Amino acid sequence: MMDTVKSLYLRVWQQQGLLLRASWMWLLVAYVGQVLAGPSAAADLSVVSPLQIIGLLLHVFAVLAAWYCAHRAMIDSSQPEWKPGTRQLRFVGTQVVNVLALALLASVLLTPLVVWLSLRMPDLQREEIMRHANTINWLAFPFILWLFGRLLLVAPMMARGEKTASRRSWRLTKGHGGRLFALQLAALLPCVAGGAASLPLPPVVGAAVNLAGIVYSLWLYTQLGEDEYKRLAIAGSYASSR
Repeated sequence: MMDTVKSLYLRVWQQQGLLLRASWMWLLVAYVGQVLAGPSAAADLSVVSPLQIIGLLLHVFAVLAAWYCAHRAMIDSSQPEWKPGTRQLRFVGTQVVNVLALALLASVLLTPLVVWLSLRMPDLQREEIMRHANTINWLAFPFILWLFGRLLLVAPMMARGEKTASRRSWRLTKGHGGRLFALQLAALLPCVAGGAASLPLPPVVGAAVNLAGIVYSLWLYTQLGEDEYKRLAIAGSYASSR
């Protein structure tokens, strides 16, 4: 496992110039969106302005578009795609739907705990309830990450224009959930480090540091998806046809 993680980081480090050239425009848009959104937008949407919400949506769209560009650069380094197109928009739309579906599922599972907390301790202030709710939401993190692992092949499949990606990814990753869970944790380390490092910094500088962590984790996740696509989809299809 450690050798796989080291190889993952090494290959992304070696390709970072290519990946940056393929997605620099979208990364710039993502930075602008993050600056507009501010540090509070992701924490509580009920207290942000319309401009912050627009910034958050712009940031999410641009990061997902950069994710597609990273996949295309790894598939064919001679012809990276950065301009918006039908396939790219379909890629972004599918990933948004997947994230919203997983978030909705987590809310359905954890909302009863939040309701129970509110009824059991009615004297709690709204801020205290929200703080407890955010803590409870972390309980869903392992489950969500496991589901993301089962859908890991959706991105490389859609970047190639393949259909029924979600169904095929779920089928091909069966029996690999634990391994993919651990590899995804390793890929998330730069994102966590960037987020922690950005907290004491001024907003404009902190946004750049936070985005750098997100992007590097995104590239690691892209490389992991490409590796597993070749291992489970391509090699698996070849083995089953023999």
